[in-house]
Amino acid sequence: MTSATLSCSQETCKQKRYHLERLSYQALCAQLEKCETCENGLFKTNLVATRTHQIIALYWAQIHNTFTGKAIGN
Repeated sequence: MTSATLSCSQETCKQKRYHLERLSYQALCAQLEKCETCENGLFKTNLVATRTHQIIALYWAQIHNTFTGKAIGN
């Protein structure tokens, strides 16, 4: 993977990984969409953006599954 330029700084991108539990479901959805559309899919080629997207997407899926009743263990 190459290290392309992010629309936000790499440090800002990294910070978006933390404290996701403080976001509302709507804010989490909005953040996930921002990451997915960052520089037309840059999250696929930038290591920092890729990791941030993975963390946010996984957390979003866990919350989404809880809302839809598909949580693990149910």
